[in-house]
This record gives sequence, C-alpha cells and structure tokens, in this order.
Amino acid sequence: MNTTLIEIIKSREDLSDYLYHFTKGSAAFDTLIKIIESNAIKDINKRGKICFTEAPLVLLSNMFKIFDKYTDPLYAHYGIAIKKDILFELGARPVIYGTDDDELHLSDKIKWRFV
Repeated sequence: MNTTLIEIIKSREDLSDYLYHFTKGSAAFDTLIKIIESNAIKDINKRGKICFTEAPLVLLSNMFKIFDKYTDPLYAHYGIAIKKDILFELGARPVIYGTDDDELHLSDKIKWRFV
C-alpha cells in the first residue's frame, strides 16, 4: 500500500480495520460470554446472515446512549471485534440493502447478500 493511501486511511475517523458484532437484549452480556466460550457467533435467527458494522467505536457512542434507556435494547455495549481482512478471508461481504423491487435486478450470484 502506498504512503498516501495509508495517510488517507489514518485520517478517516469513519473507517475501521475491524468489524463489530454487538449483542442485544437484556441478556446481552450473557450472550457475549457464550460467544467467547464457544468461540463462535451463531445465526440464532436462522436467516443465513450474521450482522457486523464497520462503523468505528468512537462514532457509536451516541447510538448506545439511545439504547441505554431500554431494558431490552436492540444493541447493547457488548460485542466482538474481528479484523475485517480475516472475515473477508472467511467469505464475509457487505450486504446490499434495498427494496424487494431492487432484488429483482440483482444477479443470482450476489442475491445471497441482499437484505
């Protein structure tokens, strides 16, 4: 990687070398412990996808403040960080968000990424 690209990446607070998977609900800490003990993140909803975010932690604090008021939050402060390049080697890819109509226009080769 050239030095200019490295400098640009370091200057961008909105980029991270990690992908984060946060636990949710009132048992979020217990879920984190299960992830650590089993050394695995499981697709408990059986959707064929496990969600991660690449938003840097420093930019997520306001989101967590919103969820702090709930006893059963959509996302909790607990989660796992995994280097992005490791997940990509394992086949992880960004999802494609869209409407049902949008999915009709996607190649069958990438429809598995559609949400």
